[in-house]
Amino acid sequence: MKKHFTVSVIILVHNTEKYLEDSIRSILYQTLDFEQKIQLIIVGDCSGGMCEEICKKYKLLYPENVVYLYLNEYSNKNASYGASVKSVKLVDIDEYSCENARRNTGMKYAAGEYINFLYAGNMWSLNAFEKAVDFFETCGEDIDLISADSELIEAVREKIPFNQKMTAHKIIDIKEQYSSILYRSSSCIMRAETVQNYLSEEHQGSWGDLLLIYRTVLRRQKYGMLSSEVIHYCHAECQETVFLKPDAQRDLQTLFDGLCQESVKQNGCVLQMIQYFMACVLGEMFQQTIAVSDGERKMCCHGVFDKILQQIEDRYLLEAENIDVVVRKALAAYKHGVDIREEIHQIRLKEQQYQESYQYFDKTYKNNGVLRDWFLLHIQGKKVSEYFNHSHYQHIAVYGMAELGQFLVAELRNFGLDVKYGIDRRAGTIAAEIPVLTLEDELPLVDVVIVTAVYYFNQIADSLKDRLECPVISIEDVLYSIP
Repeated sequence: MKKHFTVSVIILVHNTEKYLEDSIRSILYQTLDFEQKIQLIIVGDCSGGMCEEICKKYKLLYPENVVYLYLNEYSNKNASYGASVKSVKLVDIDEYSCENARRNTGMKYAAGEYINFLYAGNMWSLNAFEKAVDFFETCGEDIDLISADSELIEAVREKIPFNQKMTAHKIIDIKEQYSSILYRSSSCIMRAETVQNYLSEEHQGSWGDLLLIYRTVLRRQKYGMLSSEVIHYCHAECQETVFLKPDAQRDLQTLFDGLCQESVKQNGCVLQMIQYFMACVLGEMFQQTIAVSDGERKMCCHGVFDKILQQIEDRYLLEAENIDVVVRKALAAYKHGVDIREEIHQIRLKEQQYQESYQYFDKTYKNNGVLRDWFLLHIQGKKVSEYFNHSHYQHIAVYGMAELGQFLVAELRNFGLDVKYGIDRRAGTIAAEIPVLTLEDELPLVDVVIVTAVYYFNQIADSLKDRLECPVISIEDVLYSIP
């Protein structure tokens, strides 16, 4: 019996072996039943590594749910996979149009009512599809697209531009809330019927996904926003960006013209949201030229960039959420013929130098404070080893094997305690009485880790929490605990 899929997920794979299984598993384990309601279409380019084996594995595990497509211009190794894997011939395409071609090819096999284009390295919270489908069904024909807030896995607390942090699902009217723009296609789920009508042409290059989602939204002038209980996750190195390399702006005019034409077609004018969105795109491109040479600046921001910039009102440039306030003002000044990027770059270099100097002196001050307290204990005839008279720690590791760490190891060993090893990122250059390892090495079990690099204690404790199950203690706490 042929399955009726509710959601089709099209995963685009290119050099993403490291995170591919994370993306696939976030789909497999959805609260919306995978085997009954979710179709997974993996479109790869045979870019090497284990990507092909990973894709093949899940195709064999879920033959009725998984479609695996590969571009046979790169490799014919999949010929042995038989009928379970489909070969797709894509010729005369470059890197950018290849992405659109893969997306469009995946759509030919999509059988779900709703579509999500997911780049490998991106993931969904496990309730995402169930919540999205319920929201679509509640809204009827009012919306064609639903989006969700995003988080970077490596920096959960980092502020992500354009997150809306809704306490409940909400329909966004783009005429009233023009700054509620969509910036990541992976975080959008769309009606399949509408997507088929607006599939991006391959020549639209690196902006094809953005054109697709905005054409979908402009049709209704509304879209759905899921509450913050639903999250789209992304690894930092896999996040979508509007500016990957200088020649990406070759498609900038196509993006701008496509958005303006669709806005005029559907609404009779260029909506504020389109102006604001383009201000954010130009702002991100402009911001990334602050710290490059003058020649690179001219290569990245000229011609098409300047022409479009002149058509964006200053107010939207000064509101762009994804760039800092200094760059917003610099972008507005650049529009009017004043380029202050080099001045900003020099100021930031000086700020960085100041920060590095401050960090060095603050670290030195903390270390000297530890040495002072330790010296005062010695004057009173007390030893650091006395701390262990009141604890059950017998087997110890020391993190930070500079002078402070070496002193600690010597005293603990004199007391008869078993200091199994030290940990230091410079392990290969340190001569010590005990083995010195790095975080990348296998760390033997111990009762406690004493950290002598007190300035970095919080970061060190975080890095050790998944490696060892024992307590991680600062040497400051040891000193202060000695009666």
